[in-house]
Amino acid sequence: MKKIMIIISCIFLLMSFKNDVNKFDDLINEFEGKVVYVDIWATWCAPCVKSIPDTKKVKEKYKNKNVEVVFLSIDGDKKKWEEVSKKFNILDRNCIIAGYVQASNSKSLSNIQIKEIPRYLIFNKKGILVNDNAPRPTQKIKLAKELEKYLKE
Repeated sequence: MKKIMIIISCIFLLMSFKNDVNKFDDLINEFEGKVVYVDIWATWCAPCVKSIPDTKKVKEKYKNKNVEVVFLSIDGDKKKWEEVSKKFNILDRNCIIAGYVQASNSKSLSNIQIKEIPRYLIFNKKGILVNDNAPRPTQKIKLAKELEKYLKE
């Protein structure tokens, strides 16, 4: 597995397949009142790509339960990102690609150290990061308990 090191302590800019650009904090604020499960992945990461169908199952299971699932790619190649996203039919408003701008802090992601991917995050209904190393989608029981805990808040 290829290891990476990303320290997210800047404004985290996002681009969707429609080429619109947003800040990560704005995206999380948009989902206020919902629990957000974030799948951090990249096209060059085989375990990440392999887990996409499992994350899609989480999305389907919780679609009517105030849980948003976000696919956050850290790819440098937008064309490859779009190809893989289309292949797995995840290219919607919650499938985004990240870029970095050295500037102000992101309240949502300040000082998270991501040493390897895939990586999963959970934000509670208030938009607060409550688990920066959440269970993988294949850890069905553990993940369900974690999501249910924050849904009850």
